[in-house]
Amino acid sequence: LAVPSLGRARPRGGTRWWLLAALAGFMAYTAYLFLWASDVYVSEVRFAVRQADQPRVQGAMPMMGTPMLATVTESNAVVQFLRSHDALQALEARLDLRRMFGAPSIDPLARLPADASPERLRRYLSSQLRPYFDHTNGIVAVEARAFSAEDALALAQATRALAEELVNRMSLAARRGLLDAVEAEVADAENRLARARDELRRFREANEILDPRRTAEASDELRARLEAEIAQERARLTQMRRFTADNAPAIVQLRQRIAALEGQLREIAQRATGQNAEALVGALRGYETLETEAMLALRSYEALLGSLERARSDASRQQLYLAEVVRPTLPRSAAHPRRLEHLGTAAALALLGALLGLLLARTVRDHMH
Repeated sequence: LAVPSLGRARPRGGTRWWLLAALAGFMAYTAYLFLWASDVYVSEVRFAVRQADQPRVQGAMPMMGTPMLATVTESNAVVQFLRSHDALQALEARLDLRRMFGAPSIDPLARLPADASPERLRRYLSSQLRPYFDHTNGIVAVEARAFSAEDALALAQATRALAEELVNRMSLAARRGLLDAVEAEVADAENRLARARDELRRFREANEILDPRRTAEASDELRARLEAEIAQERARLTQMRRFTADNAPAIVQLRQRIAALEGQLREIAQRATGQNAEALVGALRGYETLETEAMLALRSYEALLGSLERARSDASRQQLYLAEVVRPTLPRSAAHPRRLEHLGTAAALALLGALLGLLLARTVRDHMH
């Protein structure tokens, strides 16, 4: 089908109305853009989620293609949170969102209805608050839109504060996850050590012996010393009898001393046999069992203390923090609507619609004739 020459086309009936409709639509849209459409201001904030042990890169912007500057999971979690109902509730607690987006001065097409439900408010806010995560450089960017420069800045600042609070909570949860298990083991080991020491103390009090092992060792040392001293005194007696009579006072005194030493030795030997010996052996066996348990508990406690220190060091290195790249600033001018750009687009669409209408009308008329 040949395209008719529009230069010779003469507007008739429906064609005229089609042209008038296209012109009226263009004029209505122009009037809306310049008379009613509210200015929209944009404030942007950019930040990265980092770990404390990640190396820093010189300069304000992270290097392209270096995902180490932001943990992908945590960054995506921040973006998803800012799109959630929880973030809406947190923002409502900080800002008067219904006043911010439902003021009578805002044009009706862009205004939030006064009776908007929480779900509709969340959908509306998703068009005004636009967070996204750039995987190429690990940056989270948030674009906050409002109908005044001050409101756009306040929304961006509140959003940044929410993101930082979420990162701090995730960091604390990660640290607690690393430390809780180790701290619980340390507490159990500490309780075990306290019980072992308490049982050892009660054993000493019940047996009235500070250390059965040392008591036995002291008894053996005393017996050995007495035996050595008796042998020495007997040697002296033998030597003195060569030159001194048996009834001499020195001989008598030496024999009495030897007899006293032998009496002490017999007494020690008696304590080392019979019921006393059995009691000492039993006390020694029980004491060694309790002492071994206390020693093992102490070693376990000291080893777990070392593990706890290493866990704390690991937790500090894995601590998350929000590194701000672009601070939210007060917009100097409105970013939307771009009136001349939109007007040119509307004019092109109106002209295209008029041409299509003329073509359609000419085609129908030719078909009828």
